[in-house]
Amino acid sequence: LSKPLAQAFASIDNGYALIFHDRFPKSPNDPYLNSLRTINSKNLFISTDPVPYNQVDKIFSSCTISLAFYKGHNDDYSQISMASGKLAHSLKLGKPVLVNDLLSLRRLVEKYQFGVVIKDPCNSQEINSAIEEILENYETYCKNSRFCFDSEFDFSKQTKPILSFMNSLSSDK
Repeated sequence: LSKPLAQAFASIDNGYALIFHDRFPKSPNDPYLNSLRTINSKNLFISTDPVPYNQVDKIFSSCTISLAFYKGHNDDYSQISMASGKLAHSLKLGKPVLVNDLLSLRRLVEKYQFGVVIKDPCNSQEINSAIEEILENYETYCKNSRFCFDSEFDFSKQTKPILSFMNSLSSDK
């Protein structure tokens, strides 16, 4: 949804910037990137050199609000969209997140209140209002993001009961 987001942000004039990072290197003259720059030359910034994966937290910690937008190809994809690495990294670092209206993302936002669900990624007014809502209650959204990560995404906490059980079985012998 890069093009609709670039278009929507082109109409937002409150000092906000949209920054795209990719996990693969891109040529600065890549035709797709040029098309994005044509859509939004005002407040769109594109990183063409990804950071190594072990430094990806630097990218997420540098933003104020993160985006996790995905095309809902079908119902299955809509259900698994919260498996997004972008979402987990953002939540881990306590970053509020704007998400598009996919079932699993909407349910997660409704449960933990860590961000805002955007019904129409092309609607600059909706996105601008969501950004302002988050900024007005920023610390609460940040706290909720960390809580969501701890509750749903922290693998070490989620596996602790299973590992304890397995260890108890081996120590009983």
